[in-house]
Amino acid sequence: MPSPSAIPYFAAAAFIAVTASAQEIPVKARQLALDSFHQQVTKTAPPWAPFRSSTTDAGRVLDLVVDPRDANVAYAGFDVGGVWKTIDGGLHWTPITDDALAIGTLAIDPLNPDILYAGTIASPYAAGILKSTDAGATWSHISGPFATPTGWLDVVSIAVRGDQVLAATRQAIFRSEDAGKTWTATLTGRASKVIFDDSAKAFAAIDNVGIFQSTDGGQTWLAISSRPKEGPTAMALSSSGVLYTSVGQRFYKNGNEIAAPEGVVNSIRVNPHDPDVLLAGSSQSRDGGQTWTRISQVVTAFSSDAALVYFGNDNGQLWTSTPPPPLETRPHATAPSPDRHVTKIVGDYITYSGYGTGHIFRNGTDISANLPDIPVNDLLIDPDVNGTLYAATDIGVYRTADAGATWQPLGSGLPHAIVTSLNLDRATRTLEATTIGRGIWHLPLIASNQVQVVISSTVAGAPFALEDGTIYRSPVTFTWNIGS
Repeated sequence: MPSPSAIPYFAAAAFIAVTASAQEIPVKARQLALDSFHQQVTKTAPPWAPFRSSTTDAGRVLDLVVDPRDANVAYAGFDVGGVWKTIDGGLHWTPITDDALAIGTLAIDPLNPDILYAGTIASPYAAGILKSTDAGATWSHISGPFATPTGWLDVVSIAVRGDQVLAATRQAIFRSEDAGKTWTATLTGRASKVIFDDSAKAFAAIDNVGIFQSTDGGQTWLAISSRPKEGPTAMALSSSGVLYTSVGQRFYKNGNEIAAPEGVVNSIRVNPHDPDVLLAGSSQSRDGGQTWTRISQVVTAFSSDAALVYFGNDNGQLWTSTPPPPLETRPHATAPSPDRHVTKIVGDYITYSGYGTGHIFRNGTDISANLPDIPVNDLLIDPDVNGTLYAATDIGVYRTADAGATWQPLGSGLPHAIVTSLNLDRATRTLEATTIGRGIWHLPLIASNQVQVVISSTVAGAPFALEDGTIYRSPVTFTWNIGS
């Protein structure tokens, strides 16, 4: 399973907003970049291939929860793939419900983590709430009073603490005090989120009204903030009692708007042992939301001991990591233009979207060289080949083998779609590229002590034999170890 930097993903709308919202795209900019690409790429370049093996083929990951007793046990909810489970820290995932269900929210009972609730969202695949009392081995169905006016059973958020269960629906916050057998509406309105803290205190968000708090397990509610009023897409409470909420691309801390993370935030997670560490959508903060850096995931979850972080994305991919190390301190870098957005900071390198001079900088020096004038969305440093970098752009992947003095298109056959991120599987020397709308692709890379040899002939398919008697037909490409 890939690492947390593996194949991160931007939703198309959010990505386009980042690359183009503040700056008008120059006329023919993309065509000029493509012309440059085609002039540089070689016919014998190794081909990219679609990459599918790390996905679940279960749609988008909409929620993740981790067993508080065991960081290696986690559950993922998919929009068209039901609930999946891992028991080995994310190495393997197994579907544990009907794979046609649309799961929008998951909740584990902290008092008995074998009890799991899964809420289905408004779609032809919705079914109210599913409940398991044996860690997902078997499930029962709770239809409840959750039907929308169109008849779909719609549950967008669930909070549980023992027999007390709260369900946020498009009509109201419903409360059960008998573990889901019976339900009562205790707060009316189009609800978007509900959470419990470590006691009987609960918080709920009602669209166009604001944030409410309950101190009696959801029986009664008191409005505590009119902001955000639109209805948060995500909400989380830190161990220090700070309430974080988001609406679209705006972010709030205890009702006060603060610096927003990048893109639309549909998931907020707070480190249970460090309340200043947040994961929000595709960004992380280590100072309580004052500043943000991109990590390019969309759904995350901490284990209870904060030793493991689970990630999921809109491509149906799941992976895990230990929490990222503290952000490095580095000299302040000024963007090439106030309309340009930082897309990646890795080591001494910074990449920028937008158009104009300079897309890749190292310690303040522009190393874009002959790169076309096109947004750069990600940068990967090859750990095994000195001076080699890979850049994900809006038209494909580029490589430099001389630390940025020159750049060349990498490989052939990759669709000219926006490449949002790159990951290198170091063990197999396989480069993985995530695109918008054209899936995930992979390309085998050579090591520093290897060269590629292409054998061809004037007659396509002409046979030739190696010393060991193996027969090949041209053209064929070999990876050759220097000195062999």
